[in-house]
Amino acid sequence: DLIRKHNVLPLGMDNGRLRLIISDPLNLDTMDAIRFRLNTELDCCLASPSKISSYIQESLEETKSEEDDRLKHSIDATAAELAEASRELQAEALRAEAAGGEDDGPIVRLVNLIIDNAYYMRASDIHIEPMADRVRIRYRVDGVCLEKDNIPKNMQAPMMTRLKILSGMDIAEKRLPQDGRIKRMIGGDDVDFRVSALPGNHGESVVLRILRRESVNIGIQSLGFEQDDYERFL
Repeated sequence: DLIRKHNVLPLGMDNGRLRLIISDPLNLDTMDAIRFRLNTELDCCLASPSKISSYIQESLEETKSEEDDRLKHSIDATAAELAEASRELQAEALRAEAAGGEDDGPIVRLVNLIIDNAYYMRASDIHIEPMADRVRIRYRVDGVCLEKDNIPKNMQAPMMTRLKILSGMDIAEKRLPQDGRIKRMIGGDDVDFRVSALPGNHGESVVLRILRRESVNIGIQSLGFEQDDYERFL
């Protein structure tokens, strides 16, 4: 306000005196007002009123633009920080649920659904593969991998934690391969799963091999022999 009102430009302090660019150093009222306002003595330099006004306008606009940029950057940074904090809180809640024994939480239901789907599809393996922006779920059926599901990236860590807990792995170990086993009752059948976790670029990938007990107890009648061959074995 002082600069615009009196059309002056301060240059800085020199030996306790303010160096000031002014268009009329003989205007004693202006000089006294500035001395009183700033409580300092003045050393004046002369410049035309138009040049002083032009420089003031450019400087103030540049300063305002810089302040706006700083404010916008600060707002953006704060918003990003709050969003990250929200994601962390959500992830912590999901991890806590995965580590607990709740049967109705979203992570528990998700893992159960993946396993049950594989069983009813008669898949031999479940491949859980973290990607850059999602988690890909593939089921191996008759030797062919079928991509059926894509899980949001924020569900990756709690889902892996849940699988590790079920299979008896160390949930804190993420840099080394691990193996474990899961036993689960599905559709009235006892089903075993051999679980392997392997570190990767986008997080740990997990493979679940489905071991059906019915496939182990195959009778000779189920092997497709002709009657003559069957009688020879007997």
